Amino acid sequence: DAGSFAYPFGHVGLNLKKRLGAQMSSCRSIYGGINAPVADLNLLLANSLYGDVDRFDRADRLLTENEERQGWLIFYTHDVRTHPSPFGCTPGLLEMVVSRTMEKGFRIATAREVVESMVSAPCLPFA
Repeated sequence: DAGSFAYPFGHVGLNLKKRLGAQMSSCRSIYGGINAPVADLNLLLANSLYGDVDRFDRADRLLTENEERQGWLIFYTHDVRTHPSPFGCTPGLLEMVVSRTMEKGFRIATAREVVESMVSAPCLPFA
């Protein structure tokens, strides 16, 4: 069963993308945006969730755009703690993003769940 992959530090090239695409069900990039109206499963767009609650506006704008576009919105972070690393976020920011995601009625799912769902119902919005 193929899994999901995240390109380390966003380093991806055509040969690597092609080789991993044959082995994995999906590969995530660090390039921001919304996967809509189609998604490249070998180079999924993803958005960093770094910092504290002062960074919420950016995530909120993405959620609003995703609501309009009905796409697949991916957020990623490396750690969640009161004093996060430069690549992490605070519990407050994560809570705000999850709450807004639920308010908008999006389904929160793993990459594997979304890919499996795309096979059976390709038009559902995700965050």
